Amino acid sequence: MDSEKTITIRTDRLILRKWKREDAESMFDHAKDPEVGPVAGWPYHRTISDSEKIIDIFIRSHPYCFAVCQKENENAPIGCIELKTSPCDL
Repeated sequence: MDSEKTITIRTDRLILRKWKREDAESMFDHAKDPEVGPVAGWPYHRTISDSEKIIDIFIRSHPYCFAVCQKENENAPIGCIELKTSPCDL
C-alpha cells in the first residue's frame, strides 16, 4: 500500500478510518478498563501515554489497522479492527 493513500470505509452506521494521535483519549477511555484489554490479548492502559504509544505503532507499522467510529461521531473511536492478507491455498 502506498503510505500516502488514506483508506476510509463507510457503512450505514460505522466509519473505519486511520488512527490519529488525537484519538488517544478515546482509546484510553476504553483501554483503561482492566477487564477489556486482557480479553483481547493486551494489558489495559494505565495512562493516556500508553494509548498514544499504541496509536503510534498502528500509524507506523499497521497500514490496515482502522479506528472504528459510529457515524454520528467519527472523532471518537469505539473500537479497532485490522485487516490482514494471507496467501490463498487454492
